[in-house]
Amino acid sequence: MIRPARMDDLPHMLRFRRAMLNDMGSTEEAALDRMQESAAAFLREGFHDGACLAWIAEMEGGRPVGCGMLHIVPWI
Repeated sequence: MIRPARMDDLPHMLRFRRAMLNDMGSTEEAALDRMQESAAAFLREGFHDGACLAWIAEMEGGRPVGCGMLHIVPWI
C-alpha cells in the first residue's frame, strides 16, 4: 500500500535516504550523519510549510519499505 507520509514517518524517510546514499557509494559515516541531520531539518520545514510532499510504501501489516518525496522549490 502507498499512503501519504506523515511527520512521524520522518525517521523512516531518513533511514531510506541514508541507505540510498550508502548504496550509491557514500560510506563515510560522519558525512551521512551530517546529511541526515540537515535533511531532517529541511524535511520538517517542508512538511510544516507544505513544500514537501511524500509517500510511504508499506507492506501488509504496516511495515514501511520505501518512500518517495517531492519538494517544491519556488525559483521565481
